[in-house]
Amino acid sequence: ECVEAVRATEWSVADQGAVVQPTVFIAFDLNLSGAGDFLTLDEPVRGKLDDSTYPLAGEVLVDVSEHVRSVDFKRGRPREIDEFDAGQLSVTLDNRTRLFDPTAPASVSAFAAGILPRKQIRVEVDGEPLFDGQVEDWDLEYSTSGDSITIAKASDGFTILGQQLLSSGAASGFAFTGYSGSVINAVLSDAAVDWPISKRNIDRGYSLIGDQVIGTNVKALNFLQDVANGEPGAFFIGKDGRATFRERLDLQTPTSLVFTDDGSGIPFTNIEVEFGTENLFTQVEVKYPTDQAVKATKTESVDKFGLTTLTVDTFLSTTAQAQDLATFYSERFGDPTYRVTGLGLNMDTLTTAQQESILELELGAVV
Repeated sequence: ECVEAVRATEWSVADQGAVVQPTVFIAFDLNLSGAGDFLTLDEPVRGKLDDSTYPLAGEVLVDVSEHVRSVDFKRGRPREIDEFDAGQLSVTLDNRTRLFDPTAPASVSAFAAGILPRKQIRVEVDGEPLFDGQVEDWDLEYSTSGDSITIAKASDGFTILGQQLLSSGAASGFAFTGYSGSVINAVLSDAAVDWPISKRNIDRGYSLIGDQVIGTNVKALNFLQDVANGEPGAFFIGKDGRATFRERLDLQTPTSLVFTDDGSGIPFTNIEVEFGTENLFTQVEVKYPTDQAVKATKTESVDKFGLTTLTVDTFLSTTAQAQDLATFYSERFGDPTYRVTGLGLNMDTLTTAQQESILELELGAVV
Protein backbone atom coordinates (compact mmCIF):
# COMPACT_ATOMS: atom_id res chain seq x y z
CA GLU A 1 0.00 0.00 0.00
CA CYS A 2 1.11 3.53 -0.74
CA VAL A 3 0.99 6.26 1.89
CA GLU A 4 -1.38 8.66 0.16
CA ALA A 5 -2.48 10.74 3.14
CA VAL A 6 -1.21 11.58 6.60
CA ARG A 7 -3.44 12.87 9.35
CA ALA A 8 -2.63 13.80 12.94
CA THR A 9 -5.86 13.88 14.89
CA GLU A 10 -5.05 16.44 17.51
CA TRP A 11 -2.14 16.12 19.87
CA SER A 12 -3.17 17.29 23.31
CA VAL A 13 -0.13 19.07 24.70
CA ALA A 14 -1.77 19.22 28.11
CA ASP A 15 -1.27 15.45 28.40
CA GLN A 16 2.24 15.41 29.85
CA GLY A 17 2.25 11.62 29.90
CA ALA A 18 2.52 11.45 26.11
CA VAL A 19 5.84 10.28 24.74
CA VAL A 20 5.49 11.92 21.34
CA GLN A 21 4.96 15.68 21.50
CA PRO A 22 5.08 18.23 18.69
CA THR A 23 7.28 21.31 18.66
CA VAL A 24 5.69 24.30 16.94
CA PHE A 25 7.64 27.19 15.44
CA ILE A 26 6.09 30.37 14.04
CA ALA A 27 8.03 33.12 12.25
CA PHE A 28 7.79 36.52 13.94
CA ASP A 29 9.67 39.76 13.41
CA LEU A 30 10.35 40.53 17.08
CA ASN A 31 12.16 43.70 16.14
CA LEU A 32 8.79 45.28 15.28
CA SER A 33 7.97 45.40 18.98
CA GLY A 34 11.52 46.19 20.12
CA ALA A 35 11.98 42.68 21.52
CA GLY A 36 14.71 40.15 20.86
CA ASP A 37 18.49 40.30 20.64
CA PHE A 38 19.50 41.47 17.17
CA LEU A 39 22.49 43.02 15.46
CA THR A 40 22.79 46.65 16.56
CA LEU A 41 25.24 48.96 14.81
CA ASP A 42 27.83 50.82 16.87
CA GLU A 43 27.38 48.52 19.88
CA PRO A 44 30.53 46.72 21.12
CA VAL A 45 28.73 43.43 21.76
CA ARG A 46 25.66 43.38 19.51
CA GLY A 47 27.44 45.13 16.65
CA LYS A 48 29.68 42.22 15.62
CA LEU A 49 29.00 40.69 12.20
CA ASP A 50 28.47 36.93 11.79
CA ASP A 51 27.54 36.53 15.45
CA SER A 52 24.77 33.91 15.67
CA THR A 53 23.76 35.24 19.10
CA TYR A 54 22.75 38.58 17.59
CA PRO A 55 21.37 37.93 14.07
CA LEU A 56 20.04 40.50 11.65
CA ALA A 57 16.56 41.71 12.55
CA GLY A 58 13.70 40.17 10.61
CA GLU A 59 11.51 37.12 10.79
CA VAL A 60 12.88 34.28 12.90
CA LEU A 61 11.22 30.99 13.81
CA VAL A 62 10.15 31.17 17.45
CA ASP A 63 9.36 28.04 19.49
CA VAL A 64 5.82 28.61 20.84
CA SER A 65 5.27 25.02 22.02
CA GLU A 66 4.72 25.97 25.66
CA HIS A 67 1.62 27.91 24.59
CA VAL A 68 0.22 25.21 22.28
CA ARG A 69 -2.93 23.38 23.38
CA SER A 70 -3.47 21.18 20.33
CA VAL A 71 -2.16 20.46 16.85
CA ASP A 72 -4.18 19.00 14.00
CA PHE A 73 -3.05 18.56 10.41
CA LYS A 74 -3.70 16.53 7.28
CA ARG A 75 -1.74 16.10 4.06
CA GLY A 76 -2.11 13.98 0.96
CA ARG A 77 -4.90 12.89 -1.36
CA PRO A 78 -7.97 10.67 -0.95
CA ARG A 79 -7.08 8.24 -3.76
CA GLU A 80 -4.14 7.46 -6.03
CA ILE A 81 -6.00 8.80 -9.07
CA ASP A 82 -6.73 12.16 -7.39
CA GLU A 83 -4.53 15.22 -7.26
CA PHE A 84 -2.77 15.96 -3.99
CA ASP A 85 -4.59 18.54 -1.87
CA ALA A 86 -2.99 21.49 -0.14
CA GLY A 87 -1.90 20.39 3.34
CA GLN A 88 -3.92 21.95 6.17
CA LEU A 89 -2.76 22.70 9.71
CA SER A 90 -4.54 24.08 12.77
CA VAL A 91 -2.65 25.03 15.93
CA THR A 92 -4.59 26.16 19.01
CA LEU A 93 -2.65 28.59 21.20
CA ASP A 94 -3.35 29.74 24.77
CA ASN A 95 -4.19 33.44 24.52
CA ARG A 96 -5.31 34.21 28.09
CA THR A 97 -2.45 36.71 28.49
CA ARG A 98 -3.09 38.20 25.00
CA LEU A 99 0.29 36.93 23.83
CA PHE A 100 -1.23 36.05 20.43
CA ASP A 101 -3.57 39.03 20.12
CA PRO A 102 -2.63 41.28 17.16
CA THR A 103 -4.15 44.30 18.94
CA ALA A 104 -2.12 43.87 22.13
CA PRO A 105 0.47 46.58 22.91
CA ALA A 106 4.17 45.73 22.71
CA SER A 107 4.36 45.82 26.50
CA VAL A 108 1.93 42.88 26.60
CA SER A 109 3.03 40.83 23.57
CA ALA A 110 6.29 40.81 21.63
CA PHE A 111 4.45 38.85 18.92
CA ALA A 112 1.46 41.17 18.36
CA ALA A 113 2.97 43.38 15.64
CA GLY A 114 4.08 40.29 13.73
CA ILE A 115 0.75 38.44 13.82
CA LEU A 116 0.00 38.71 10.12
CA PRO A 117 -1.03 36.31 7.32
CA ARG A 118 1.57 34.28 5.43
CA LYS A 119 3.90 33.77 8.38
CA GLN A 120 5.92 30.57 8.18
CA ILE A 121 4.82 27.85 10.59
CA ARG A 122 6.59 24.55 11.19
CA VAL A 123 5.72 21.46 13.25
CA GLU A 124 8.37 18.96 14.28
CA VAL A 125 8.71 15.92 16.50
CA ASP A 126 12.22 15.30 17.82
CA GLY A 127 13.65 17.41 15.01
CA GLU A 128 11.77 15.54 12.26
CA PRO A 129 9.51 17.93 10.27
CA LEU A 130 5.86 16.99 9.96
CA PHE A 131 4.42 20.16 8.42
CA ASP A 132 5.91 23.34 6.98
CA GLY A 133 3.70 26.05 5.52
CA GLN A 134 2.30 29.49 6.13
CA VAL A 135 -0.44 30.84 8.40
CA GLU A 136 -3.43 32.00 6.37
CA ASP A 137 -5.75 33.03 9.22
CA TRP A 138 -5.50 33.96 12.88
CA ASP A 139 -8.83 33.23 14.59
CA LEU A 140 -9.37 34.47 18.15
CA GLU A 141 -12.00 33.07 20.48
CA TYR A 142 -13.05 34.44 23.86
CA SER A 143 -15.17 32.88 26.60
CA THR A 144 -17.04 34.61 29.42
CA SER A 145 -15.27 32.17 31.74
CA GLY A 146 -12.05 34.09 31.05
CA ASP A 147 -10.55 31.58 28.68
CA SER A 148 -9.12 32.76 25.36
CA ILE A 149 -7.48 30.97 22.47
CA THR A 150 -5.91 31.91 19.14
CA ILE A 151 -6.13 29.38 16.32
CA ALA A 152 -3.43 29.63 13.67
CA LYS A 153 -4.86 28.08 10.49
CA ALA A 154 -2.22 27.28 7.92
CA SER A 155 -1.72 25.60 4.57
CA ASP A 156 1.32 24.44 2.62
CA GLY A 157 2.86 25.89 -0.56
CA PHE A 158 0.13 24.46 -2.81
CA THR A 159 -2.03 27.40 -1.76
CA ILE A 160 0.55 29.79 -3.22
CA LEU A 161 1.18 27.73 -6.38
CA GLY A 162 -2.57 27.54 -6.94
CA GLN A 163 -2.77 31.33 -7.14
CA GLN A 164 0.21 31.95 -9.43
CA LEU A 165 -0.17 32.31 -13.21
CA LEU A 166 2.64 31.24 -15.50
CA SER A 167 4.29 33.75 -17.80
CA SER A 168 2.58 33.46 -21.17
CA GLY A 169 4.38 33.05 -24.49
CA ALA A 170 7.84 31.53 -24.70
CA ALA A 171 7.93 30.46 -21.07
CA SER A 172 10.14 33.35 -19.91
CA GLY A 173 13.20 31.79 -21.51
CA PHE A 174 12.71 28.40 -19.86
CA ALA A 175 12.20 25.28 -21.97
CA PHE A 176 8.99 23.57 -20.92
CA THR A 177 10.02 20.36 -22.65
CA GLY A 178 12.07 17.31 -21.72
CA TYR A 179 11.87 14.82 -18.87
CA SER A 180 8.99 15.46 -16.49
CA GLY A 181 11.27 16.46 -13.61
CA SER A 182 13.16 19.01 -15.70
CA VAL A 183 9.87 20.54 -16.86
CA ILE A 184 8.68 20.81 -13.25
CA ASN A 185 11.93 22.55 -12.34
CA ALA A 186 11.50 24.93 -15.28
CA VAL A 187 7.97 25.81 -14.17
CA LEU A 188 9.14 26.46 -10.62
CA SER A 189 11.86 28.73 -12.03
CA ASP A 190 9.41 30.69 -14.18
CA ALA A 191 9.65 34.40 -13.41
CA ALA A 192 6.03 34.47 -12.26
CA VAL A 193 6.57 31.58 -9.83
CA ASP A 194 10.19 31.99 -8.67
CA TRP A 195 10.12 29.03 -6.28
CA PRO A 196 13.43 28.84 -4.34
CA ILE A 197 15.81 26.11 -5.48
CA SER A 198 16.56 25.31 -1.83
CA LYS A 199 12.87 24.44 -1.36
CA ARG A 200 12.75 21.73 -4.04
CA ASN A 201 13.11 17.94 -4.09
CA ILE A 202 12.55 16.98 -7.73
CA ASP A 203 13.27 13.59 -9.32
CA ARG A 204 14.25 13.52 -13.00
CA GLY A 205 11.31 11.40 -14.11
CA TYR A 206 11.02 9.04 -17.10
CA SER A 207 8.26 10.53 -19.24
CA LEU A 208 9.09 13.00 -22.01
CA ILE A 209 7.00 16.16 -22.17
CA GLY A 210 6.31 17.82 -25.51
CA ASP A 211 7.29 21.46 -26.14
CA GLN A 212 4.80 23.71 -24.38
CA VAL A 213 3.84 27.28 -25.24
CA ILE A 214 2.04 28.81 -22.28
CA GLY A 215 -1.22 30.61 -22.92
CA THR A 216 -2.84 33.22 -20.72
CA ASN A 217 -4.27 32.53 -17.27
CA VAL A 218 -2.51 29.18 -16.85
CA LYS A 219 -2.21 28.36 -13.17
CA ALA A 220 1.17 27.00 -12.14
CA LEU A 221 -0.25 24.27 -9.92
CA ASN A 222 -2.62 22.90 -12.59
CA PHE A 223 0.22 22.79 -15.11
CA LEU A 224 2.55 21.02 -12.67
CA GLN A 225 -0.10 18.44 -11.82
CA ASP A 226 -0.68 17.61 -15.49
CA VAL A 227 3.08 17.11 -15.92
CA ALA A 228 3.09 14.72 -12.96
CA ASN A 229 0.04 12.86 -14.33
CA GLY A 230 2.01 11.87 -17.41
CA GLU A 231 4.80 10.25 -15.39
CA PRO A 232 2.70 8.97 -13.54
CA GLY A 233 4.34 10.38 -10.45
CA ALA A 234 3.50 12.30 -7.31
CA PHE A 235 3.82 16.07 -7.01
CA PHE A 236 3.15 17.55 -3.56
CA ILE A 237 4.58 19.82 -0.90
CA GLY A 238 6.76 17.71 1.40
CA LYS A 239 6.51 17.74 5.15
CA ASP A 240 9.66 19.90 5.14
CA GLY A 241 7.99 22.51 2.92
CA ARG A 242 9.85 21.53 -0.26
CA ALA A 243 8.07 21.19 -3.60
CA THR A 244 8.47 17.44 -4.15
CA PHE A 245 8.20 15.31 -7.28
CA ARG A 246 8.56 11.55 -7.00
CA GLU A 247 9.04 9.65 -10.25
CA ARG A 248 7.16 6.47 -11.10
CA LEU A 249 9.80 3.91 -10.07
CA ASP A 250 10.36 5.65 -6.75
CA LEU A 251 6.64 5.18 -6.03
CA GLN A 252 6.98 1.44 -6.65
CA THR A 253 9.98 0.82 -4.40
CA PRO A 254 8.92 -0.69 -1.05
CA THR A 255 10.24 0.51 2.28
CA SER A 256 11.13 -1.99 4.99
CA LEU A 257 8.11 -1.04 7.13
CA VAL A 258 5.53 -3.72 7.91
CA PHE A 259 2.38 -3.06 9.95
CA THR A 260 0.83 -6.12 11.63
CA ASP A 261 -1.50 -7.11 14.44
CA ASP A 262 0.42 -10.25 15.46
CA GLY A 263 3.51 -8.66 17.02
CA SER A 264 5.80 -9.27 14.05
CA GLY A 265 5.73 -5.66 12.83
CA ILE A 266 4.56 -2.21 13.85
CA PRO A 267 1.19 -2.53 15.61
CA PHE A 268 -1.84 -0.51 14.54
CA THR A 269 -5.05 0.39 16.38
CA ASN A 270 -7.52 0.24 13.49
CA ILE A 271 -7.60 -0.35 9.76
CA GLU A 272 -9.98 0.86 7.05
CA VAL A 273 -10.56 -1.01 3.80
CA GLU A 274 -12.71 -0.36 0.73
CA PHE A 275 -13.79 -2.90 -1.84
CA GLY A 276 -16.11 -1.68 -4.54
CA THR A 277 -16.38 0.83 -7.35
CA GLU A 278 -14.41 3.69 -5.74
CA ASN A 279 -11.36 2.86 -7.89
CA LEU A 280 -13.04 0.88 -10.67
CA PHE A 281 -12.48 2.20 -14.20
CA THR A 282 -13.06 -0.19 -17.07
CA GLN A 283 -11.90 2.35 -19.65
CA VAL A 284 -9.04 4.86 -19.45
CA GLU A 285 -8.62 7.86 -21.73
CA VAL A 286 -5.28 9.67 -21.75
CA LYS A 287 -5.22 13.13 -23.30
CA TYR A 288 -2.09 14.81 -24.59
CA PRO A 289 -1.28 17.99 -26.57
CA THR A 290 -3.17 19.14 -29.68
CA ASP A 291 -6.39 17.65 -28.27
CA GLN A 292 -5.33 14.10 -29.01
CA ALA A 293 -6.38 11.15 -26.87
CA VAL A 294 -5.91 7.39 -26.68
CA LYS A 295 -7.99 4.82 -24.86
CA ALA A 296 -7.50 1.44 -23.24
CA THR A 297 -10.54 -0.68 -22.40
CA LYS A 298 -10.73 -3.80 -20.27
CA THR A 299 -13.49 -5.54 -22.19
CA GLU A 300 -14.15 -8.38 -19.74
CA SER A 301 -14.61 -5.85 -16.93
CA VAL A 302 -16.99 -3.77 -19.04
CA ASP A 303 -19.15 -6.88 -19.49
CA LYS A 304 -19.20 -7.48 -15.72
CA PHE A 305 -19.38 -3.97 -14.26
CA GLY A 306 -20.36 -1.62 -17.08
CA LEU A 307 -18.43 1.19 -18.73
CA THR A 308 -16.76 3.64 -16.34
CA THR A 309 -14.15 5.99 -17.75
CA LEU A 310 -11.12 7.60 -16.14
CA THR A 311 -9.74 10.62 -18.03
CA VAL A 312 -6.12 11.66 -17.47
CA ASP A 313 -4.79 15.00 -18.75
CA THR A 314 -1.09 15.00 -19.66
CA PHE A 315 1.55 16.82 -21.71
CA LEU A 316 3.14 13.62 -23.06
CA SER A 317 5.06 14.08 -26.29
CA THR A 318 4.16 10.85 -28.13
CA THR A 319 1.18 8.61 -28.79
CA ALA A 320 3.18 5.58 -27.62
CA GLN A 321 3.71 7.09 -24.16
CA ALA A 322 0.04 7.99 -23.87
CA GLN A 323 -1.00 4.47 -24.89
CA ASP A 324 1.37 2.90 -22.37
CA LEU A 325 -0.10 5.08 -19.62
CA ALA A 326 -3.66 4.22 -20.62
CA THR A 327 -2.83 0.51 -20.58
CA PHE A 328 -1.09 0.82 -17.20
CA TYR A 329 -4.11 2.49 -15.58
CA SER A 330 -6.52 0.10 -17.28
CA GLU A 331 -4.74 -2.90 -15.77
CA ARG A 332 -4.45 -1.21 -12.39
CA PHE A 333 -8.06 -0.03 -12.03
CA GLY A 334 -9.94 -2.33 -14.41
CA ASP A 335 -11.20 -4.63 -11.62
CA PRO A 336 -12.49 -4.03 -8.09
CA THR A 337 -9.55 -4.16 -5.69
CA TYR A 338 -9.34 -4.71 -1.95
CA ARG A 339 -7.58 -1.51 -0.84
CA VAL A 340 -6.38 -0.30 2.53
CA THR A 341 -7.52 3.34 2.84
CA GLY A 342 -6.67 4.08 6.47
CA LEU A 343 -4.43 2.88 9.27
CA GLY A 344 -4.59 4.24 12.82
CA LEU A 345 -1.57 4.27 15.12
CA ASN A 346 -1.03 5.03 18.81
CA MET A 347 2.46 6.53 18.67
CA ASP A 348 2.92 6.59 22.44
CA THR A 349 2.79 2.78 22.67
CA LEU A 350 5.51 2.24 20.05
CA THR A 351 9.23 1.81 20.57
CA THR A 352 11.53 4.74 19.81
CA ALA A 353 12.79 2.97 16.68
CA GLN A 354 9.24 2.40 15.46
CA GLN A 355 8.30 6.02 16.13
CA GLU A 356 11.33 7.25 14.20
CA SER A 357 10.51 4.98 11.24
CA ILE A 358 6.97 6.32 11.03
CA LEU A 359 7.97 9.96 11.47
CA GLU A 360 10.46 9.57 8.61
CA LEU A 361 7.74 8.41 6.19
CA GLU A 362 6.72 10.74 3.38
CA LEU A 363 3.75 10.70 1.04
CA GLY A 364 4.13 8.02 -1.62
CA ALA A 365 6.14 5.67 0.60
CA VAL A 366 5.24 2.02 0.00
CA VAL A 367 4.66 0.05 3.21
